[in-house]
Amino acid sequence: MIDAGKYFRIVEFKSCFDDIELIHLNLSRKELIYQVYIPHYNYTVKKQKNGQTDFRSVVLPDHIESKEFVRNIGMILNEEQLIQLRNYCIVSDFEPYRNRTITSHDPGVIGSCDGGTTYFYGLSNSPYTEIELEMHYYHDEAHLWPCEKLEL
Repeated sequence: MIDAGKYFRIVEFKSCFDDIELIHLNLSRKELIYQVYIPHYNYTVKKQKNGQTDFRSVVLPDHIESKEFVRNIGMILNEEQLIQLRNYCIVSDFEPYRNRTITSHDPGVIGSCDGGTTYFYGLSNSPYTEIELEMHYYHDEAHLWPCEKLEL
């Protein structure tokens, strides 16, 4: 049985580029789901003019209207697989990265996620309950974040 406070119950990676890639791991239910879909947006005339758009007016998508699934795979994990994955899902390993802002000048940064971002989400029964991390940068092996180790 999984120690409810020590390990995440649910772990999710969401990579947002032209398509959306989602890896969902539910340790308590022993499920692993991998999905890739192309979002189809409902575009409305909504103009935004700010520093992110170089102070030019742009039309932005309002919301995702539908999803075209390219891949949708799920599996039930056996005990051996569960034990291997659980070693990368220890809540206390992730806590030093909570609310941490990283820049390209930080130690160990070797590249960035250009054109998109990967998000990590972990949910546990620990006092910290949940954590969300943006993974904008790649690190060398000596400086890997716990979510990068799990993603590998």
